Amino acid sequence: MRPNSVIWFERLFLATLAIGVLQSAYGWNAAVAASSVALVLTVMIVTFALILGLVFLVSRKRSRIALAVLVLLFAIGLPGFYKIITSGPFFGVESVALLQTVMELVALVFIFTPESRAWMRR
Repeated sequence: MRPNSVIWFERLFLATLAIGVLQSAYGWNAAVAASSVALVLTVMIVTFALILGLVFLVSRKRSRIALAVLVLLFAIGLPGFYKIITSGPFFGVESVALLQTVMELVALVFIFTPESRAWMRR
């Protein structure tokens, strides 16, 4: 049986993916104005599938490699988070990105609790 902290890790990351889908729909026109529809769709689908797969590998298969990749991807996104925080008032897409980043951080905290770490070692 998975500990509650692992279940919350999974739920929070899935929620960030759902928010990301809504954010992508909201920013669709701007994205396709900057690039082709095929490229935008490909990037969105690959990113979604990659994160979804990593989350399930961690929360269902106890993959430490997938966890390391998730942590690395989160760390790579931190400069963007810093830019949002230092840019001033949060409106629209910026507030959504801020919410997603905070939710991902909380999810990662859940997966590093003692009960989650013990579960991952089994």
